[in-house]
Amino acid sequence: YLKKSSEPYRLIADYYESVYEKLSKDLDIKVKAKTISDADLKTDQEKIEKALDLMIDAYCRAYKLGEAEKNPATNDWKKRLTTVYLFRKKPEAALESFITFTVSTPFKDPTIF
Repeated sequence: YLKKSSEPYRLIADYYESVYEKLSKDLDIKVKAKTISDADLKTDQEKIEKALDLMIDAYCRAYKLGEAEKNPATNDWKKRLTTVYLFRKKPEAALESFITFTVSTPFKDPTIF
């Protein structure tokens, strides 16, 4: 049931939203205080990108399953997915094929962070 329902994926997307916010805030503090090396900056930026990619993955699944369930929140999930997808500098024209590809692949372990 869980893999065929939009709600777990929406919850996972929310989790990655909070991970992203925390990582971004922590990095911003380090950068402003000038207490971060170039190597640590790169590592922290990679963690942020990973959180964004995992968030996008979860939103893709929530959106597609929500569509099938006729979940009223589906449009909100699609809007957020689109915003984050474009923020990652991905072309908007490829979004639908990206969603289709993403949901056809195994879901990554959400306990990475």
